[in-house]
This record gives sequence, structure tokens and C-alpha cells, in this order.
Amino acid sequence: MKINKDSWLMKLHFFFYFGGMAPVVPFGLVISLQLGASVSLMGTVGAVILMISVVVKPFFSTLADAFPLTRRPLFVGMVLLCCLSLSGVAFIPQFTKAPCYADAWIVQRDMFNSSSFSFKSGNVATEVSLPQGLELAQSDLLPNYIVNQTFSKPGCGENSVTEHLGSSNKTSLPWEDLFIVLPNNGSCELEAGRDCQFTWTSALLQLTLVNSSSDFSTYAVAAPGDASVQCEPSGYAGSLKCVGGQWATTECGGNPLRSRAFWFLVVLNVVSEISYSTSNSFTDAISMDKLGKDGDYGSQRLWGVLGWGLLGPLASFLVDWHSGEAQTKDYTPAFILVAVFLGLDVIVASRLKVPVLKVEEDTVWKAVKPLLKQFHFFVYLLSSLMSGVLNAVPNIYLFALQEEVAAGTPAMKWVKLIQGLTLFVRSASELPCLHYADMLVKKFGSERIESLIFVLHVLRLGLISVTSKWAPLWTTILVEILCGPVYGLGYTLVVINAKRHSPVGLSTTVQSLGNICYDVLGYALASAISGVMIDAYGNISTFVGWAVVGAVAWLLHLVYTCMAPPPAVQQQRGSSGDVCEETTS
Repeated sequence: MKINKDSWLMKLHFFFYFGGMAPVVPFGLVISLQLGASVSLMGTVGAVILMISVVVKPFFSTLADAFPLTRRPLFVGMVLLCCLSLSGVAFIPQFTKAPCYADAWIVQRDMFNSSSFSFKSGNVATEVSLPQGLELAQSDLLPNYIVNQTFSKPGCGENSVTEHLGSSNKTSLPWEDLFIVLPNNGSCELEAGRDCQFTWTSALLQLTLVNSSSDFSTYAVAAPGDASVQCEPSGYAGSLKCVGGQWATTECGGNPLRSRAFWFLVVLNVVSEISYSTSNSFTDAISMDKLGKDGDYGSQRLWGVLGWGLLGPLASFLVDWHSGEAQTKDYTPAFILVAVFLGLDVIVASRLKVPVLKVEEDTVWKAVKPLLKQFHFFVYLLSSLMSGVLNAVPNIYLFALQEEVAAGTPAMKWVKLIQGLTLFVRSASELPCLHYADMLVKKFGSERIESLIFVLHVLRLGLISVTSKWAPLWTTILVEILCGPVYGLGYTLVVINAKRHSPVGLSTTVQSLGNICYDVLGYALASAISGVMIDAYGNISTFVGWAVVGAVAWLLHLVYTCMAPPPAVQQQRGSSGDVCEETTS
């Protein structure tokens, strides 16, 4: 049996290339949030980076065609840059210092009966009120302290609190029966669900704010498994440091924009996006050159879907396993997989022959410009844009929503595996939809399929909101089955409608414009707008809001189809006289 070497090299390239990106690219947002960025900041940065890549990408295509000898080195260099920029994120530190308290107290929940307790600063006794509703019963639980530093000043270092108490009793208490009381740091509170640690314990604790006053903030404690603490009189006081933790607002922890680490991350993201989009264009050109017009491009691209669908869940499982009980995840295994698989792809890419990349910007623009004045063509671009936005919202922000729901719960231990399985379900559901999309459009018509896609967008966004609020976290995985028809049919419609709207000889150009609206502008708008909405209203409310937008888009599409159907649809309907029949039946 004869083996087609070129065909197998392409399959390996697709598998290594997309499989190498899967461990990190889908998790880029949540990695940035863990480093200390806000959702709105990263949403805006993501949108800007997408626009930069659109502007810069043609430069490399022109360079490759102007200097043919640079094609292969440029292609291989872009794959290598993608590898280095993605794996380089592993070395970026926190944008701001983790919250630290030199003075912290452990208090039993059932001991809160009186309104205050006292401590000593030097020789001066001071009485401090506890948060409203939390009162202390026994004075021997929190006795008088000698405080060596200003009581309300948070900081890191050696414990500044010592206790004078003669009793040597020791009690084993589960963390869930305890509160942690911290001196109030203005209006700054700790973000829920992050890992914090007392200097004298090994357990990673997750703190959730219960109440606060002008003097103290009180937090409920969650610890892994059945962890408990052996409390001695000298052990009720200690210092607290959050491991990779964050303040609830950037005003408290510091502005990431002033951090060199943040800008280093932005540079790496710009490099990875430009190198990905450029090398992806080379990949498509190589595939079509090897396969010819009648070649089966889908069977080649399938290997990329397999790499993405398999390596994503594998990396997610390894991250959860490597992180142990910590809710602050260690992504080291994911970055190792990126380096290994994209490193292997550099070797494979160096064996591929790179053809000419045709770029005719001026000629194309002159030919397409008149089309922009046509109403139906404008609606085509607008529909592609809206479908891209609605598809991008869960693709970008679902993982952030899953982590928000899982924070402080046992589900956080395996949240990366849940996200990896989400990637697998997306890939598995996309495959049959991509395969049968053309057949379905021919059978039912593009207008009906487009209406169905808008309905599925609404269902997807709405069900994600409902399951996140009232159902177990794993049910969000099942909702992502809808990603298959939403993307598989939606992306195919962009291509089919491009052919329907384009004059002879411009179908590829019109398709490129549709792709830009769907993949670039759609994702950029979803990234920027959703980031601001999430910071203002929360994840769930944002998804509900986009579901409403999707419903409005569906209704407007129905009105457009009924009142001003495209010429091709009018011809298909013949003289039936009922222009709404096809859409509403």
C-alpha cells in the first residue's frame, strides 16, 4: 500500500498545531484573571489585539510573495513564534502583590455572643467592636493581645501578635466551624474563592466575606476535604497571606496597567495572535496547493479538530491533578504540552513546501466597493457580524462564568477538567454539523437555516444562564452541544451566502469579508462589550442580555426575510405570492 507522504505531513501539522494551542489558548482569559487583570480590561485588550492582527497579517503575506525564498522560513518562524509566545506566558508573575495581613485571628462561629473584645497596644487597652451581628461569648477565646505594630495596618512578615494565656488546652476544630477576622483595610475586601494560608498551617483556605465593619472584616472559611486545625491558645493569632489571591477590586490591589508583567503579557498575546493568523493562512494555502480544487480539505482539517478536542481535555485534567486541592490553578502541565506539541510542529512545518500567497488589496477593494452600497449585501455582512458576536460570547467568557460559579465550592477542584470536557463536546458536536451543513442548507434553504441558527444562539446563551444559576456546574457542558450547529451551520452559511451575493470572480473576496465580520469583528465586539458588561452586571446577567439581543436579531431577520427577501429567495419561491411562507412554515 502506497502512503502519501505529503498528505500525512499535513495531517500531522494540523494535529500538532491545533493540539499544541488547545492547552492554553481557550484558557487565556481565566489565566489573565488569575494573574490579577479585570474582565473588562482583558476584553478590551483582546478586541484591540484582533484588530491589530487584521492590519499586520497582509504585510507578511506580501513579504512572502515578494521574496519567495522567505516563504518557508517565514512559515516555520511563525509556528515557532506561536510556540514561544504561548509557552512564555508560564513565566509571567502576578500583576500585583498578593494580599497579606500581619495580624489575623481565628474565631469559633458559635462563640460570637458579645459585641466587642479588647486588645492591648503597648500598655493601652482598647476595646474594638466586632461586625454587626457577629458577637463573642467567651473572653478566653480571644484574650488580650500585645500588638507590636499598628493594629489596622495590613502587611507581610513575621507575626506581630503574641498572646498571654496560661492554659495549654488544645482543640481540634474543622475549618467550617471557624471564622477568620482580619483588620479592616479601608473598603478593600478579599476576592471570594482564592487560596489563603496562615503562616502556621499548611492547609490552603478559601475565604468568603461574611460581614465587615469600620474595624474588622469577617470571613467564612472553606478548606479541602475534612481538614481541621489544632487550635492552641497561642495559635488563635497569626498572619495571613493569600497564595495567588486578589483583592475584590483593582483599586485595592493596584492597577495592572502600571505593572510590567501585564504589558509583557499583552506583547506575548499580540505576537501569538499575529503568528497564529499568519501561519494559519500559510497552512490553508499549503493544503489547497497539495490537494487541488477537488481535494478533500475537510479530511485534512479534521485532524486539527481532533488535536484540539483531545489535547484540551488532557491538559485540563493534568492542571487539576497538578494543582491538587488549591483553587488557584498551576498551569505548568499545559505550558509543557504547548512547548512539546508546537515544538514538534516546527519540525513538521519545516518539511512542507509553501506556495504563493496571493494578495491583491487594491484591485479587490475597487471591485467590492460597489457591493457595499447594495442593501442585501449589507444585511449579509450584518448577519455574519451578529452571528459571530453571539457565538463568541460563550466561546470567550464561558470559562470565566464556570470559575465564578465554582469558586469556594468542591467543584473548583476539577473545574479545569470541566472546561476541558467543554472543549471536547464543542469539537465533537461541530464535526457532524460541518459535514452535513451543505446538504441541510440545500434541502431547507439558507433563510430557514439562518433563522434556526439565531434561535439556537438564544437557546445556548439562555440555557447557560439557567444552568449556571440553578443547576450543577457540569450541566453547562451539555449545553455546549448547541455549539455544533451554531458554529458548524453558521460558519458554512457565511461561505454559502458569500457565493450568493458575490459577482463572478469575487466569491473568495466576498467570503473573506464575511469571515472578517464573523471571526474578527464579531469576536472583537463580543470581547470588548461583554467584558464591560460582566464587570458592571456579572457573568450570568451578561449572558441573559446577549440572549435578549439574539432574540431581537432573530425577529429582525424574520421581518427582513418577509419584507425584503434576497433575489435568490424570491426566485425560489416563484409566483406563490406569499413571501413569508418559507420562513414561517
